[in-house]
Amino acid sequence: MRREGFDHTGSLFRRGIAAVATLALIAVGVPGTSFAQVAGEPSIAFLNPSSFATGGERGIVVSDAAPEEGPGCCEGTGPGYHLSAWVGNAPPGSRVFFSVTQNSADIEITDTQPSDESTWDSNWRIPAEIVDGPATFYAYLVLDDVPIAVAEQRVTILRLQENTQIKYPQAGGSFGTYAPLADALVEGEAATRTPPAGVVDALYTLGPDATRVRAFYSTSAPGTVPQWKVCGTELVGTGTTRAGNGVRCTVDPADAQDAVTAVAAVTNDGPEDAPYDSRFNQSGDGVAVSDGYAQQPTRIGFLTGGNQRRDRNANTSAFPCSTAEIVKVTDQLDRHVAGANVDVHAVGPSDTLKFNADSLSIWTDVKAPDRATHTSEAAYDCFTHPANSDPGKQGEHPRFGAPDRKHIESHNPGTTDLGTFVFQMRATVEGVTEYTVWVDEADDGCAANDDTFTDGEIAVSGLIGWGQDAFGGTEQPREPMTACTAGTPEPTESPTTEPTDPPAIDQRLTIRAIVDKKARGPREVRFKGLLASSVEVCAQNRPIVLKSRKIGGTFIPKQTGATKETGRWAMVRTVERTREWRVVAKPAGECPRVKSPILRVRISQR
Repeated sequence: MRREGFDHTGSLFRRGIAAVATLALIAVGVPGTSFAQVAGEPSIAFLNPSSFATGGERGIVVSDAAPEEGPGCCEGTGPGYHLSAWVGNAPPGSRVFFSVTQNSADIEITDTQPSDESTWDSNWRIPAEIVDGPATFYAYLVLDDVPIAVAEQRVTILRLQENTQIKYPQAGGSFGTYAPLADALVEGEAATRTPPAGVVDALYTLGPDATRVRAFYSTSAPGTVPQWKVCGTELVGTGTTRAGNGVRCTVDPADAQDAVTAVAAVTNDGPEDAPYDSRFNQSGDGVAVSDGYAQQPTRIGFLTGGNQRRDRNANTSAFPCSTAEIVKVTDQLDRHVAGANVDVHAVGPSDTLKFNADSLSIWTDVKAPDRATHTSEAAYDCFTHPANSDPGKQGEHPRFGAPDRKHIESHNPGTTDLGTFVFQMRATVEGVTEYTVWVDEADDGCAANDDTFTDGEIAVSGLIGWGQDAFGGTEQPREPMTACTAGTPEPTESPTTEPTDPPAIDQRLTIRAIVDKKARGPREVRFKGLLASSVEVCAQNRPIVLKSRKIGGTFIPKQTGATKETGRWAMVRTVERTREWRVVAKPAGECPRVKSPILRVRISQR
């Protein structure tokens, strides 16, 4: 037998062979079983590999591929498959070891480490003796080199498949979930808190066929075969609701937040436009949780500066929208909180101040508050064309003799999987905007957020200078909390007038790729598209740059060119790997810079 990191004597198998043989006879033909699970007796069971990753005819796939995407990927990580087993009723001084058998190969995996009092883990690199195909893992609970309990799990080794590594919760660590107040009151119905949810930071290998990451949790007792419940499924990628920011895991309301004992995740290669199919499951990861806890929003702070200056556009004499301000909500353990409701109050420099509330926002969906005392008016659309074509709504608190206070709140599901909330504003006159962002989670008795800024709610304030620098600034006034009255009416519509800005230059840049999807390996890709503009000269002979990036990385220029008289453009490149692409038209005279959407080009290596 080959030994990996085992620094003890060989007595484990010389003295314990009879016990192992007896337990193995019990185990024959029962994959995934943990033995000696009698009340009060020592027991052991696999957390990973385990049933959550069971797929089609291949069963449970095991790969040691390194992760390529996910929250904070991929510092401190590398190739390896995470083996994990937990024990029950383990006597003092006992340890856990693993082994893998395949045909005539029988390899001990003894470089195990405890992650808590009941769980043992190892990062396993597939050795050359093990080939792709069926294999069997064993986990041994050992006392004085004698096995006292054993678990067995059959798997399929597939080195080139996608692999998953859970970064949060850490093995044997804590896992926080947050149960936010309801998003709104419905007349005649009692509100209830939203089911608690946490975020599983699952790093994954971004293979050419990877489409989803699915998360699970368990409330099973250590040492027993875990019973897994699906708690979240997200598409791969770096959008706010995609797995690149973590997978939101919603705990069944029947289970207490502190009852979670294990979390797992697995990648899946099923068609993106079809329902989830576990037959396409790839290699997964499972970790024990020693402390499932209820998150309490404790701090809110800027990830951006919270103070910016915006000057008029030299071409249109209008103010552009502010740059995005990002705040982050964290809990009592400094873990970010997903799903929290966030509101913003802003005043100045005039009544024409608007929030960006377009329906195509790529960051955070916002809306006019639906409770408390305010009216509703049109917001602003910073992104779509023609300008302000889909403005959405914002709230307004009238103030006589002073600019009205504007108000938005996050739409369900609240803060992102990274605990962030993003907002923008736009003004039409010079001056200063003062604003306060707060977590609207104080309960007024109705179990729904009340859209008022009350004592005890955490907050942070900032400034925007329009045509000037902004200094000082104060927190917007807090309001007294009043007892809830169910069925608060919807805000009334408030007609407003706004000065007309000079017409903006409308531009739109597209990108397409023509690639032979049936081919394998590097191939020639033809990129093409169209630059359209409301000002004809802005589309003609315009310098452009084709850029590429690794999924979730930074765009790097790859090729330069120019549009034709018609605005059309085309470039040809040899592409070796799956990457994201975009084309950017440089500023030219009065024509501002414009970017295309991001296009992912998949290149299969198999």
